[in-house]
Amino acid sequence: MTDETIYREPQQKRSIEKKERILAASYAQFCQNGYAQTTMNDIAKSAKVSVGTVYSYFKDKKMIFKLVYETYVNSLEQTFELAQYQEITSIAALEELFIRSIKDLIKLHQDSINFQKETKMLYQIDEEVAKLSDASYQKSLDFIKEALQSTKVALRVTDFDAAAILIRVLCDGVVDQITFYPELISEKKADQLIQETTEMLKRYLCVMNED
Repeated sequence: MTDETIYREPQQKRSIEKKERILAASYAQFCQNGYAQTTMNDIAKSAKVSVGTVYSYFKDKKMIFKLVYETYVNSLEQTFELAQYQEITSIAALEELFIRSIKDLIKLHQDSINFQKETKMLYQIDEEVAKLSDASYQKSLDFIKEALQSTKVALRVTDFDAAAILIRVLCDGVVDQITFYPELISEKKADQLIQETTEMLKRYLCVMNED
């Protein structure tokens, strides 16, 4: 029996909503203050419940963090999953997909900078966080690979596994630079960086008709 299963799973609508409110408040606190600086009292106050109520649903802050992180990971996966179902019939459509996906990832990261920093640290020391992150990463690679395989654009790449990794690594690098170093990268420069990244990916992936 895991720690998660020994705490009550709400059945009534009001209890379900209360648990969801606690998780939402926890995410807001983690984003604002970071994991280390957030207390169970902070979470209870933000969720407008007693500390005892928080403990009736969750063993401790670590348990809350993992559930919040799982929700965050699902949001991250959705960004890549959407690409899987886009009908890509032209290079222009592929470029648009890259730009939109990168901007969506930047928005998701910018809304949770402190949370991002904490998860990167916990990845190194917490096996469960690492497993969840690794599984999400692999899912994103699968989504990218399937999107490439289904595109109607003529591609020059033949190793879709390697291509998916390169796309993810390049996009992650751009997103991290824009998110974590706003003092070095202006909004105008960020747009240029996204455009240049998209151009690089286009030329790497696609058969180009040079006139």
